[in-house]
Amino acid sequence: MTHPIVGLVGRKRTGKDTVAIRLVQRQGFRRLAFADRLRDAALALNPIVVPREPAWATLRLGDIVGSVGWETAKDEYPEVRRTLQELGNGIRALDPDFWLRPVIAEARASWRPIVITDVRYPNEADAVERAGGVLVRITRPGGDKSDDHESETALEDRETQMTIANDRLLEHLFEKVDALAAIVRSV
Repeated sequence: MTHPIVGLVGRKRTGKDTVAIRLVQRQGFRRLAFADRLRDAALALNPIVVPREPAWATLRLGDIVGSVGWETAKDEYPEVRRTLQELGNGIRALDPDFWLRPVIAEARASWRPIVITDVRYPNEADAVERAGGVLVRITRPGGDKSDDHESETALEDRETQMTIANDRLLEHLFEKVDALAAIVRSV
């Protein structure tokens, strides 16, 4: 491996994107995500999303994401997260590696270190490891464990090479991320 590939594993809202931002901004990593192409496909489809209230209102996915961004859209409009999960699973049922092939190809071809922000399924974890990458689990005490969708639970028992506990102040998390970057560069 000519450069590090780090695959982040963990439930939603544990800090995976925060870890990735630090690696990109301070350590020169390039961010990739298996879900980027899924989001592009969902935006191209641009389905109607019915918000919680008022029940009579309807919005298009593209309008919501354009207004508040993906993370807020997934949190404030449960139908957005459900749409992504169902679209992703529908394509995965036809071709389990559909979403991961282009990301792994990009990671292998990159001259910069890579962080993949959303390793959620066993085949994705296997692909990262086959590409010479390391899996890093991000944990957060008291995190949301209410979502039992397969994308949140499929890797709960999977061993990873490292774990970062997001359990203190942001500067402590950043210290751990900087140490992670030094470790993976030295391998």
